[in-house]
Amino acid sequence: MAEWQSRAGEDCDLLELLLRPTQRLARAYHCPTPGGLGCPRRIVLHENGDVFAVCANEERSCDTLSLEMADIIVYEMDVRQLAQRIAGALEVPFSFSDKNYPHGVIKIGEDHPYHDQSLQVFMALHGSREKLRSTALELSVLTQSPFLLLILTQERSTDLDSLLSKRKSIHLPMDQAFRFGSYGELKAQQPATFALASLRNALAPQAQNRGLTELFPTPASASWKSLILEFHADELMLAKCGSVVRRVEPEHMGMKNRKSGRPTHQWTMLRALAITEGTLPLPAPEEQDRIKKQKSELSRKLKAYFQLSHEPIPWKQGKKYWEAEFQIRGVNLREPTNDDSEEQTDDVWDDEYASRHYSPFAAHP
Repeated sequence: MAEWQSRAGEDCDLLELLLRPTQRLARAYHCPTPGGLGCPRRIVLHENGDVFAVCANEERSCDTLSLEMADIIVYEMDVRQLAQRIAGALEVPFSFSDKNYPHGVIKIGEDHPYHDQSLQVFMALHGSREKLRSTALELSVLTQSPFLLLILTQERSTDLDSLLSKRKSIHLPMDQAFRFGSYGELKAQQPATFALASLRNALAPQAQNRGLTELFPTPASASWKSLILEFHADELMLAKCGSVVRRVEPEHMGMKNRKSGRPTHQWTMLRALAITEGTLPLPAPEEQDRIKKQKSELSRKLKAYFQLSHEPIPWKQGKKYWEAEFQIRGVNLREPTNDDSEEQTDDVWDDEYASRHYSPFAAHP
């Protein structure tokens, strides 16, 4: 355990949750200033059960330490438990295997965003660039579907990027993909979430109807209440439903004008809903017809993209506003204006109404 404590430092308490004792005893003990021929200190066991760590240099550089037997028990990473936590953090079904894959590679999970297609998550337990390249090549041959390969090195490899991109797969360093939460839980960071969303996009069937470039792989048992939409930029949204996570842009939902390349008014209204966290106030009487029409068109687009039949933004009679059945939120989004979307004769967005009702500082019922 001392070696783990030395390497992990302040994070050792969190790391201990993933370690398990073995039946082996250490034969050496770390030194505070390693470098001599006799480093690290060797373990000496006496017949009476006393345990010491002794410097083996001719001129001893380190003090002799008196240890307990528990101090020299060798701990190892519980790889299966780590894999299970990674699968949980990524919201990918856990499917552990360390067989039938290249040496030092484990399978963590497998997701099926579509009934006939899958993506897999692997982790390489070695850090050599040469081994990682051969590992990626072997996995590409063994695995016909896209995959995410988690690696232990601190930086991404341009060689691996080039190799894996041809196979619609991605590699990602562990320290970029995850962090520990305050209670020791493993949490996925944005690079990992976006990597999986990108892989799912590669598997997405192309929808030829209703102006959509693709459809969201909504699980059969899902409803609007299962859906979470998060805006991370004006034209970038993350859609989550159970274990399915997708990066969504206006063109994916048929909400980008093909001539100008700008988002349509439906996307602008959706982004506005993110600012208000899902509420659409009733406009003034002279504005109601056109805003109702715009809201109806947005609902139609949402039902088509997510393949759900019920109304996603119903009118709440008691509250006097429309309210999204799904969760929607945004991070550092500015107020939408008429300049954000493409003007269309049958799709009107009122700039004054937007600034009055969708300001982050406006009061909402």
